[in-house]
Amino acid sequence: MRTTPLHLGLRCALAAILALALCGADWESRANLPSARYGGLLLPLAGDLYYIGGSDSTWLDGMPDVWRYDPGADAWDARTPLLVGTFLPGGGVVDNQIYVLGGAFISGATAYVNFNVAIYDAITDSWSDGSILGVALQGWAFATSDEDVLLFGGSDTASAIDNALRVYDTQGDTLSNGPPMNTARWLGAAWSADGHHYVAGGTFDGVDGVSGASVLAADDVVFSDEGMEDLPAARIGAAYATAWDEEDGDWRMYLLGGRDATGTTHDSLWTYAPASDEWTDDGAIFAPSYLASAACLGGYLYLAGGMNASGGVEDALRRLDVGACAPAGGDDDADDDAGDDDSDDDASDDDSADGDADGGSGDDDDDSGCCGC
Repeated sequence: MRTTPLHLGLRCALAAILALALCGADWESRANLPSARYGGLLLPLAGDLYYIGGSDSTWLDGMPDVWRYDPGADAWDARTPLLVGTFLPGGGVVDNQIYVLGGAFISGATAYVNFNVAIYDAITDSWSDGSILGVALQGWAFATSDEDVLLFGGSDTASAIDNALRVYDTQGDTLSNGPPMNTARWLGAAWSADGHHYVAGGTFDGVDGVSGASVLAADDVVFSDEGMEDLPAARIGAAYATAWDEEDGDWRMYLLGGRDATGTTHDSLWTYAPASDEWTDDGAIFAPSYLASAACLGGYLYLAGGMNASGGVEDALRRLDVGACAPAGGDDDADDDAGDDDSDDDASDDDSADGDADGGSGDDDDDSGCCGC
């Protein structure tokens, strides 16, 4: 059949529709981290992402670097570094400030664990000290709930792993104990949504005793895993983040990669829906990854750095279109402004934070119909 301009136009339109359909299911490469890292923090703040600390190769070599990623420009820039480097810290964003808690660092030939809270102000690009925690731990899972940063488990330099839930009150700059977990956990994952806290994975002995083929939920009173669906398999050091499932109208909790009890690094991508108490195997991430860092911003799930299956440290940043990071009317670009659901990509929202980087005025949508253009 002879190809006419009409046929050509239809083919192009169908190709564009297919490309758009595939974009939502594929990981898209973005600008690499300035240097390879694993075990650092990836946190969203005011429409940007911040990568803090981590290690480049050695196990407890905490780095002081702080990098900011602009999704619209698809570019990183250096910010004021920490006074003391950090590896496997806890952290969170409350009231447009970043809180970094604990973590390991090297001084000379000796490994230490930090007792301090470091507070970052993005407007002044400066760090200040919070209180002394009174406990020195690294590798704890963390989440934020209202004005608190929640810290689950963790380990000291002697590999003593505990089952505590510690609650850091950002307004009072104080640390208190919440209800203990049923299982001690190191390098687990944590999420907080609708007043409940969820913890999964991790190890209880720091060697090969991977615990957490279960999820723990708490309502600030007691932890319980009664009747809760197990993880598809045990995992340690997986990346984790929370997003919003617009179709189901429910939170969705992501667990990405991690290692099993044999030390094998995986490329698994699992999601948990707390309303239905169901884990779903959503296929795979782009490659096996261990101690990568994840965050949701502007409707995208970002995954940064990590260690690959061969033990090499990665500098890659990739993202997956997940639709929304918060319910409609919530804070979807992490600027503490509830009411700008940036995942909608329309002309009236704050699309400078959605990160599609087509350079258009008024919005930031990728108008070309292709992934990564």
